[in-house]
Amino acid sequence: MFIVDCKENKQFGLNSYLLYRKQPVFDAHTIALKQVEQLLVKLDRLKLHYKNIPTVQQHSFFIPVAFEPQSWIQQPKKGDFESAARWVIHNYDYQCAKQLLNQFQNTGNSGPYIVSRYSNHLPKTNNQQRHRTLQWSAPVLIQNLSDVSLESSGYWLTEFLKKSWQPKLWDKNHLNSLSSSMQESLFLQYIQQNEQKHNLMQEKESQPALWEVAKDIPSKFSANLEYPVTPRVSKPTNPYLKKIAIQSTIDSKNH
Repeated sequence: MFIVDCKENKQFGLNSYLLYRKQPVFDAHTIALKQVEQLLVKLDRLKLHYKNIPTVQQHSFFIPVAFEPQSWIQQPKKGDFESAARWVIHNYDYQCAKQLLNQFQNTGNSGPYIVSRYSNHLPKTNNQQRHRTLQWSAPVLIQNLSDVSLESSGYWLTEFLKKSWQPKLWDKNHLNSLSSSMQESLFLQYIQQNEQKHNLMQEKESQPALWEVAKDIPSKFSANLEYPVTPRVSKPTNPYLKKIAIQSTIDSKNH
């Protein structure tokens, strides 16, 4: 779950990385703590499904940290997840995360990003730097959770893990399918949330104050009644087409 000095000790079928480009502050810090806590709780529950499953078919999450975490952080028990999340944010390796994100376009926001790759294409190693930079030749799935509310990020993580946790031999087609499925699921939730907000606004607008009701009574008997026209609502654009995308590294595009 944790990597130190950007070094992976083990390869899985699908490897995902939780990446913050820079240290979150103020409200973003509070949200980051909750996001990491949510992730730790979900991973603790889901790892039970991987008993006796070959690692090549498993999905594993990696979080870059500056120091090797103690056992209670690697395997937190009930009641320890909040403290474990605080340790992670305090000891997070932002330099490593920045190096990983710099390999891709449109990753300049603060994050978090979830970067996922399948293990058929192992990362190359650059030993000339203090941190070992992972350079992937295969396309990866990049999900941008920057500026996403805590409630939405919780739903996002749940959907992602639900769609990616089933054991399988991951390849490019599976990664493309996962990308499309996430775009559709989050867009559906986005539409439902907007419809709920719209319905609440309509309810408020349909309940005028008492003095307004009394004032409008005579007009109900007027011969010149004007009936409201329901405006045509255009279908919203899916904002997740830009937030979730398959990318190749910048270097591979230049070759």
